[in-house]
Amino acid sequence: MADTEPTTAAPAQATERLKPDEVIASQRNRQVLILTVLIVLLAIPVYFTRSGKGKETKVEPAPLAPLGLKAEDVGLIEIWRDKDTPFVLKQDSGGWRVPSRFDAPADQSDIDALLQKLLKAERLGKPSTEDTAKFVLYSLDDDEAVHLKLADKSGKPLLELMLGRGEDGSRDFVRLVGADQPKGIFELTGMGADWDTLYSRLQLDADGKTEARRWLDLSSFRVFEQGARISRLVIHDIDRTFEFRHDPIDDNKWSALQPRTGDGETPAIQGVLGALENLGASDIAGRDTDAVKLGIFESKRSVVLEYAPGGIPTTVTLTFGVQQNGDVAVALKTQTQGTLIYWVKDYVLGKVFRRPVDFIRRDDLGLLPVGRDATRVRVTDGDKVLDLVRRTLPDAAPQWFMTLPQESRAERLAVSNLLTTLNTLRGFRQGDGGQAQDLTALGLDPKTSSKWLELTWLEAGTKKEGEDKPADVPKTATLYFGTTVAGEVAVLRVVTDQPAAVFWLEADKLEQLFAEPDDYRYFEVKVRHILISWKGKNARVTPKDPERTEAQARALVEEIIKRAKAGEDFVALQSKYNEDSVADNVYDVNPASGFVEAFVKLAGRLNVNDIDTCETDFGIHIMKRVE
Repeated sequence: MADTEPTTAAPAQATERLKPDEVIASQRNRQVLILTVLIVLLAIPVYFTRSGKGKETKVEPAPLAPLGLKAEDVGLIEIWRDKDTPFVLKQDSGGWRVPSRFDAPADQSDIDALLQKLLKAERLGKPSTEDTAKFVLYSLDDDEAVHLKLADKSGKPLLELMLGRGEDGSRDFVRLVGADQPKGIFELTGMGADWDTLYSRLQLDADGKTEARRWLDLSSFRVFEQGARISRLVIHDIDRTFEFRHDPIDDNKWSALQPRTGDGETPAIQGVLGALENLGASDIAGRDTDAVKLGIFESKRSVVLEYAPGGIPTTVTLTFGVQQNGDVAVALKTQTQGTLIYWVKDYVLGKVFRRPVDFIRRDDLGLLPVGRDATRVRVTDGDKVLDLVRRTLPDAAPQWFMTLPQESRAERLAVSNLLTTLNTLRGFRQGDGGQAQDLTALGLDPKTSSKWLELTWLEAGTKKEGEDKPADVPKTATLYFGTTVAGEVAVLRVVTDQPAAVFWLEADKLEQLFAEPDDYRYFEVKVRHILISWKGKNARVTPKDPERTEAQARALVEEIIKRAKAGEDFVALQSKYNEDSVADNVYDVNPASGFVEAFVKLAGRLNVNDIDTCETDFGIHIMKRVE
């Protein structure tokens, strides 16, 4: 056996150790490889599917209007919803008009904007939906859709569609009308998110109804141009006429010519002109043929303006008619216009038709000189005479007394109010003091006047030689009251050592001058009263019978009066029936006691033991004077 040497195995080669960042890189590469394989596997079916269908044709947007249609081809536009009568815009030789608004001019800019929007509009090539059940989602079902129809001047149809909008209102959707038109709802392109949609150009209200007045061209209603210098203003207000002339040099000066001459109140006149300058029409009320129906034909309120734009004399006449729903009908006439009657907001009436006191400067009557105290006031009103005299009593301040119609101490507050009224009288001075006026026609002849007032005061007399102190000289100011015209009373003022003058005073300012003489009589009396009220009369009074009616209350009053005058004890009646807070109270009453006026007046005219009634906000008072 041959000798063999034992074999020894070769040592295995050591494995190379990787670093951590090399491990991470190796893992990332494996992940990328796996993802790439997945994408390829998914893409293969899509590729073969598209390859099987062939190449898809891109659908381009289509014009909404027929090719070649131009704005000038359109002579008729109709807009309606459901079964409404179509709102019509029609073009004639004079331009676009609104037949339903008395054939008034339409706003050309609104129509141009609508047609421009319509003729440039494009729809999607495919309908958004052909499912009729979904039409309501776009407001394009038969009941909700708004129809828009264009025709030429002869009435030949050019385009008709039904118009709706998306839920947010910023997109247009249409249904085309016509046998040869594609079916379904199409979205208009290029109109999203700007809110300037074709639908918005139709001037519809919230219910989808056409607002005809919004299509009107009301720019022709302009009383006068901004900044124009008005030279003459005449205001006819029922039975009054005011006329003013603008000073040709001084912009801030106006002269009044009617109802009397004088200086105009510039701020008030400028206020009228400002209101007219900015006055705008809100709608058309009718044509001049509707003048009777709209109260224009027999109107008693109008304004006439004269000015000369560009040196051309121009007269503008505004005539105001009936009022309705916050508007007033107005006819505007100039040399070039006047066929339409407009509606304007009736607030303008209060700015234009105002009292004379607002328009013409007033002067003080100046009855009592500054620093002088009146010593006597005499008021004559037909057969009623009031005579008040100021007397100085020993060791006392001067006091007023009434000598007519009876002797008594005068109520200080009433006299003070009378003198204050006299000293603050202001009016419109007319003419040259009455010398050249027909005083008889104005009811101002002093010889025949039945309504007059005389105020007396003392002036220091002229010192004569040998006198220590000159005697005081009485001076008088007399007012004679005449005719009343449009709320103003003609008054002749005659003052010692001054020329007579005629003034016009507001009638309601003179009421206090002719109060009842009893209002000036001072008194202090004690009275008892029984207040009878009824359900709902006054929340501060609780009737003894909570359900008592007014008729029942009046019947009860008659019963109590009958019993009291028959001799029944008034205190007992008061305790039983009085619904005042203190049933059997005795009240001290004088003109300054603070009770309601009717209560005080009744107390003042009663004699001791007299019984009478008055009514106030609290109920009916049965009063008896006890002292």
